[in-house]
Formats: sequence, structure tokens, C-alpha cells
Amino acid sequence: MNFQRVAALAIKETREITRDRLLFTLAFVLPPLMMIVIGFGVHTDVRSIPIVVLDFDRTQSSRELASKFKQSQYFDFLGHVDRESQIHRMITDNTARAAIVIPPRFHERLRSGRPVSVQTIIDGAIPARAETVGGYVSSVIASFGGQKVVEHLSLISGMNSV
Repeated sequence: MNFQRVAALAIKETREITRDRLLFTLAFVLPPLMMIVIGFGVHTDVRSIPIVVLDFDRTQSSRELASKFKQSQYFDFLGHVDRESQIHRMITDNTARAAIVIPPRFHERLRSGRPVSVQTIIDGAIPARAETVGGYVSSVIASFGGQKVVEHLSLISGMNSV
């Protein structure tokens, strides 16, 4: 590798870039400008997601799970619905972006220490947002589940939960 040739080529390219205004703009002005616009203008964080809950169990435990969504900074709790058809209508009308369906015997399964599934329905019109919403829902449910595990273990061992 000949350093004289590399230096000559670097000098030639520098002169060419500084003489051509368009090339200078593309090389030195546009990248920092794009970094600023993308850095401040594009947010992947999703907040105030309209969510509804369909509670088939209607027990203290199911109300506690619903209140976790009410307390979350990511969700805008719209209330409870009575039928699945209401969920589908609200998601189709863009009134709600997500829904939680709590199954019957939710409290009974939690008290017995058995696993229980909670259905999540998410508007998938924008896949990236739907994935983010799914992550938020999972974290709220995991937080609730962790709290219930601690309560269950303390009940079994006879210790007070913290």
C-alpha cells in the first residue's frame, strides 16, 4: 500500500467535495440533520393506549388485575364491556386498541395455585405498535402474577406478605 497514492486520492476527494455544493450538503449537512430529526421526532414509545376489559369472573382477583391496567402509565382504561362483540366493534371503530378477557373461575384457579390464561386482543393494524402493546400487556400481567405468587406462597407458609 502506497501512502503517497492514498494521500493524493484523499486530497483529490476533499477538493471535489468542497467544490460541489450538493455533494458537500449530502456528505456533511444531511447526516447530522437526519440524526436530529430522527432522534427527536421519532418515538417508539406508545402511551395512553385505549384498553377495555371483559371480566367473566367478576371477583376480587379479576378486579385487581383490571386495576393494574388502570394504574399503568401506558394504558387509558376505557372501562368494562359485557360481550366479546363489543370488543371487536370497539377495535374496528378505533375506540380501543387492546382488550383483556379474564376467564371464568380466574380467582378459583389463582387461589389453588394452578396456572390461568388471560386472553389479550390487540389491534394489529400497525405491527410495530401491536408488538409494543403486547409487551406492555405482558409486563402488567407478569407484575400481577408475581404479586399473586408471593401472596400464595406466604399463605401456604403462614408468613405475612410484604
